[in-house]
Amino acid sequence: MKKKILVIEDNKDHQTIVKSSLELKNYSVACVDNPSDAIHYLLEEKADLIILDLWLPEMDGLSFLKDLKNIPEFSGIPVIITSGTFGNEYDLLKLNGCGIKEYFMKPYDPDELVEAVGSFLEEERLS
Repeated sequence: MKKKILVIEDNKDHQTIVKSSLELKNYSVACVDNPSDAIHYLLEEKADLIILDLWLPEMDGLSFLKDLKNIPEFSGIPVIITSGTFGNEYDLLKLNGCGIKEYFMKPYDPDELVEAVGSFLEEERLS
């Protein structure tokens, strides 16, 4: 069964690149533009991993991540962060405090992101 990846990204070009790269490795990929659509998706479908942009409409990715981690049925979903910018070291510490160990600065190599997805999903399978 294909692993399902939810991409939360408001930039359509980035969505297309990430989706295409992951689908080439036989992942099932859904893309949404904002946190509200992400919650609706997660209530209907299971996601094995989330790729989350930090700068989103409606609410920033860090606030969404904190909310997500407080919902028991979603708290265990691994999350990879992407962003055009991280504010400072304090922002990185906040991500680490939310359990984020992997983040990618835009522009990033899509192959490296796909490799990170594979590593996360392999860790989940072994745990």
